[in-house]
Amino acid sequence: MVKSSRKFLLVVSSIALLVVGVSTNASAQTASTSRYQSQISTKISEAKSQLAKRLEEQIKIAITKRVGHLEILTDRINDAKYLTSDHKAQLLEKIGNTRSGLQTVQTNVDVETDLAAMRVLAKSVIEDYRVYLVLTPQVNITTISDSELAMADLLDIYVAKLQAKVDIESSVGKDVTGAVAALDSMKQNIAATHQAIDGVADGVLVLTPQGYPGNVTTLQNARMSLRNAHQYLKAARENAKTIRDFLQAIETVGPSSTTSSTTL
Repeated sequence: MVKSSRKFLLVVSSIALLVVGVSTNASAQTASTSRYQSQISTKISEAKSQLAKRLEEQIKIAITKRVGHLEILTDRINDAKYLTSDHKAQLLEKIGNTRSGLQTVQTNVDVETDLAAMRVLAKSVIEDYRVYLVLTPQVNITTISDSELAMADLLDIYVAKLQAKVDIESSVGKDVTGAVAALDSMKQNIAATHQAIDGVADGVLVLTPQGYPGNVTTLQNARMSLRNAHQYLKAARENAKTIRDFLQAIETVGPSSTTSSTTL
C-alpha cells in the first residue's frame, strides 16, 4: 500500500513538473511572438513613414513643375495677338484657379504624414487639375482658333478690296473671268474656315479636368477643325495671290490702264 502511494505521488509529481514545464515554455513562446509582432509592426510603420516622405517629395516636384508650366501658359495667353478679351479672361481665370488649388494641395502636403492621405493628395494633383492634358490644350486650341478666325476676317476685308479692283477692270471692258473665278474660290475658302472653327474655342473652354478622359474626343475634334481651317486659309491666300497676279497682268491691256498695288 505504501509502495502504491509512493508510486502515485511520484507520478503526480512528474505530471506536475511536466505541466509547469509546458506552461513555462508556452509563456516563453507567447512573449517571443509578442516581441516579434511588435518588431514587425515597427518595421511596417517605419516603411510607411518612408513611403509617405518619398511621396511627399514627388508631389512637391509635380506641383512645382505644374506651377512653372502655368507661367508659360500665362505668357502665351498674354502674347496672343488675336485672342478675344472674353476668351483671355476665361483662360486666365482657369489658370488662377488651378494655381490656387495646387497651392492648397502643397499646404496640405506640408503638414500631412499619413501615407493613405498622402496618396489622396497625389491623386488630386493629377486628376483635379490636369494641367497638361486639359488646360494646356484649352489654351492652345483657343489661341489658335481666335487667330484663324481673325485671319478669316482680314481676308473678308481683303476680298472686298479685290472685288472692287476686279469690278473696275471689268467696267473698262477687260476680261476678268480668271479673277472672278479665283474670287469665288477665295470666298468659299473663307466661309469654310468660319464653318470649321466657329464655336470650337467655346466648346473646349467648358471642359473640366474631372471630365478627362471622357472629353478627349472633343479635344481631338477641335484639333482636327483647326487643321482644316488652316488648309482653307492657306487656299484663300493662294486665291488672293492668283487674283493679284491676274490684275497686274491685265493692267496694261485694253482701253484703260491703271496702276495700283493691292497687298494683304
